[in-house]
Amino acid sequence: MRFLILGLVGLMVIIRVAGHSLISERIEVGDEVKLNTVVWEVRSGGWVKMLGMWWKLETGESVTAGDRIKAVGNIKAKLIRNSQVEIVSQHRSLIIVPGVGRWFSGLNEARMLIDKKISRWFVGDVGALISGILLGGSGQLSVEMAEAFRKTGLMHVVAASGYNVVVVAGWVMSWWQRWLNRRLAIWFGILSICLYALLAGMSTPVIRAAIMASISLAGLYWGRKSDGGWLLIWTGLIMLLVRPDWWYDVGWQLSVAATAGLIMFTGQPEIITISLERQHRGIAEEWLGNLQTTLAAQLLTAPLILHYFGQMGVWSPAVNMLALWTIPLLMEMGAVVLVGGLIWDPIGQLGAMVMWPLASYVLLIVTWGAGWPGSGWQVGNLGWGWVGVYYALVGTSWWLLMKKKKQ
Repeated sequence: MRFLILGLVGLMVIIRVAGHSLISERIEVGDEVKLNTVVWEVRSGGWVKMLGMWWKLETGESVTAGDRIKAVGNIKAKLIRNSQVEIVSQHRSLIIVPGVGRWFSGLNEARMLIDKKISRWFVGDVGALISGILLGGSGQLSVEMAEAFRKTGLMHVVAASGYNVVVVAGWVMSWWQRWLNRRLAIWFGILSICLYALLAGMSTPVIRAAIMASISLAGLYWGRKSDGGWLLIWTGLIMLLVRPDWWYDVGWQLSVAATAGLIMFTGQPEIITISLERQHRGIAEEWLGNLQTTLAAQLLTAPLILHYFGQMGVWSPAVNMLALWTIPLLMEMGAVVLVGGLIWDPIGQLGAMVMWPLASYVLLIVTWGAGWPGSGWQVGNLGWGWVGVYYALVGTSWWLLMKKKKQ
């Protein structure tokens, strides 16, 4: 029965993705378009995502995800970049109907307030790092530091990834269980995860991790242990049913590949890797755990990184091992400092002084690692054929390994 339902849902996903592809392929420069659709995402520069494509809207009005756009115009330009279709259109008429996204405007204001406070307490790249760790977003990093994070493979730390959600999940569950019974703590944990996902901007890796974490916690509530592989498959299918354009989204592909690597080669999805029980490990165990996690994730993300970006951080596992152990600490300390600082500003200033050495250590390791020979190694873009061969070899090797273990 499980496989029958999976097959039916999979067929629905294929139809949805194929339909999205047909729409984007049929649109050409000069075509007249009539839009009456909902905005999925918004990014700077007046770009909004509708019908699975990025549209440049020439309007002075603010647009929020969830708003409905009613417009008539013509296509001026069309560009395909990293499998994402970008369209510039000129509209003769354009109406913006406020949608459900306006309900969450308070969260955007809260995020802006938090960024403003962090910028006051921390200076330069340290502030950008703390802001990125808490809420995601690497836009505040200097050009040189952003390049160093990219070369060392640590950009996920400052880009609201699934890792951030996992740390939040483990932390809030540990905290809630001190005051509530386990079953009630689980629901508060799920609520906290959803709130953080909204506050962090609802990027695709965050949504994927939030869904997986919530389902895992719900399974614990009903006394059922989640199977990581099935959990990832169902999460991916649900996301594609809602948003078929995510199939072409680089962030979604990397997030799913990294999680699959963790499940295949550590035996657990990341929600368990961080551990809801918050077991304390020694420094050596922490380093080895970070190395294992990084290698498992990198094994399945490597071909996608080579395909889209044409380069690899050779020393990424070593740099991750040295720096990644600080991130849960910085997240927890940052959250405490933030809450205290919002109540009384001097608490934030004092907390910033306490956190400064640890945050500076991360920047030092990243800068040092970016200078090693082979960091950001340019190897050229890998074709989809070779990507398929790579995954076939990894999948076959993993299947043979599992078969041998069962004997």
